[in-house]
Amino acid sequence: MINEVENNNSLNQMSDLEHDKNELEMMRYRENHLSYNIGIIGIFASLAACFICLNSTNPVTAVVVAKVMMNIVILLGGFLCIEKAKAYSKNASIALMVFGGICVARIFWIPIQLISYFAKYQDFLAGKTTDTTYENYLGKTITTAYSQSTDAYRWLPANGTFRGIFAIVLLLIAAAAFITAGVFGYIRSKKLSTYLDSLKVNE
Repeated sequence: MINEVENNNSLNQMSDLEHDKNELEMMRYRENHLSYNIGIIGIFASLAACFICLNSTNPVTAVVVAKVMMNIVILLGGFLCIEKAKAYSKNASIALMVFGGICVARIFWIPIQLISYFAKYQDFLAGKTTDTTYENYLGKTITTAYSQSTDAYRWLPANGTFRGIFAIVLLLIAAAAFITAGVFGYIRSKKLSTYLDSLKVNE
């Protein structure tokens, strides 16, 4: 009875090893579509957050130029990295995780400013303050549409708090997608690299 159990365990272990070997062998010829697809989600979420922020801020500030340039880097760099991660590149996978960290940092920039300065704008409309510094940050899609209750720019509510929170949610999705794509890509690339190195040793 004990021998049968030991034999079954040995067969199960051999079966698991064979399965892992077959999976690694298939990775040599099959691209890492998981990291690629998750990375695509990150890119589109990041772009959507960018459009909301750019549509809501004052377009004449240097901040907008910096925002545009940063998003161009994330767009082009993100596509390059997910393409390389699809081919099991460790460095590209690490870069995707870095992009995820950048998306987290972006939350504390434009989205937080939108929420903060919209609150000041509401205080100004209510006559609680004469501070008009909000004009340097909020775009007319908010200040015109909100104060006059027009139907302009109705693709999003003319509410800085809503737009800021919406952008934060999108950036969190982008960050989670980039980091997840990077982690999966790194783990898979490391497994494949170790397997290929073992083949060289055995030759």
